[in-house]
Amino acid sequence: MLISPTDADTGTNICTLTATGPTGLRATTSFVITVRGRNTAPTINQIADQTIRSGAPPINIPITAQDSPEDSLRFFFTAPAFVTLSDNGNGTGNLRISPSLSDTQGGRVTLTVTDSGGLSASTGFNITVQRSVTVGDAVFDTRGKQLFISGSGFGSSGSGARVTVNGQDVSSRIGGQSDNSITVRGSRKKLNLKTGPNNVTVTAGGVTSNTFVLNLLQAGDE
Repeated sequence: MLISPTDADTGTNICTLTATGPTGLRATTSFVITVRGRNTAPTINQIADQTIRSGAPPINIPITAQDSPEDSLRFFFTAPAFVTLSDNGNGTGNLRISPSLSDTQGGRVTLTVTDSGGLSASTGFNITVQRSVTVGDAVFDTRGKQLFISGSGFGSSGSGARVTVNGQDVSSRIGGQSDNSITVRGSRKKLNLKTGPNNVTVTAGGVTSNTFVLNLLQAGDE
């Protein structure tokens, strides 16, 4: 007996086998043949390149794969450490991109889906991590006539950080700088500070920080 189904023979069939002896006596047996469709490689949705700032809220990317016939599917991936994968076990899942403030390098993500027959498909995309610039505090020293700004991502001295106060660039008055602090020298008038709320931002490496609001009381240091 040769069993050789074609692609059109999918389904369940009952095969009956009869043996007849020289005296006319016979015996019969039956069995079921189930023909599944030819296994084909699964497919997976393509994912565009992603850009995120370090320390920013996570990016969640849904992933979907299909297969015919509907075999069980599993996802595997290689990626930077700040990327995690959740596999729902049904051909869907989620990629979570969440770089911390210390993660300043992006990388390549390769995602592979494999069916129970061992066939697979892959897709990949790049992650660019932009450096975050954060202003956590700003204090004006009335006596010393200096504005102290603290935060992160400012860069080292001479890296070209820019300080803006109420829309005016006061970077020419930067007297000292580290990655976590900047000192800007000058009176209130020269630093464009006013009584009440003042908007302070720092731009470093082409990235502008959050706007920190510095509230100043009435003073006459001009």
